[in-house]
Amino acid sequence: MQDRVSTYPGRITLTPVAGQTNTYDWARADEPTVDGTPLNKATFLPDSVASAIGTLTGTTPTLPSGALSALTTALSNLGLTNNAKIQYGSRTGTGGTGGVSLTFAFKPYLIIMWRANAQFGGGSYGGNEYGCIWVKGQTNAGISTGTFYQTFTLSNYEKTWKITTSASSDKALKTYNVSGETYYYVGIGAL
Repeated sequence: MQDRVSTYPGRITLTPVAGQTNTYDWARADEPTVDGTPLNKATFLPDSVASAIGTLTGTTPTLPSGALSALTTALSNLGLTNNAKIQYGSRTGTGGTGGVSLTFAFKPYLIIMWRANAQFGGGSYGGNEYGCIWVKGQTNAGISTGTFYQTFTLSNYEKTWKITTSASSDKALKTYNVSGETYYYVGIGAL
């Protein structure tokens, strides 16, 4: 996430509401040089991530704290309570169609990946292209049963994870690699 950088921090404009005494509308007037990451549901706990955690744990979280709690429980069930490692980051899609690779400093057991500007509930593919979850032992993953699926390959559960698709069209979309789009990921595992 990125902080907002303002020329005039905290400055707002008040506009009187017609016909209402001592009632005003306000708007930011801080003249930002950097807008920063919006503080909203899509940046804290996207629906695709909440749904994926619900699929994994049986309980769909509504708050980031619930998501972390559910993942902690999942780690415990995998026997990773004392030596769990977490790596997170973002990447920008290149538009390439050969698949996307992520390299971790450890062997991942759980990976969540989602598109930053997902428009939940829409899209011609029923939302699958917006997020995915992978758990050790799976080869296919996705959020819902739409018109395509992604195939995840993690050779011997080593440190490099690759997402590819067997689809004949829209490969960049289906491998989370649309040119210029930002994708976030979290990997959890052990050394």
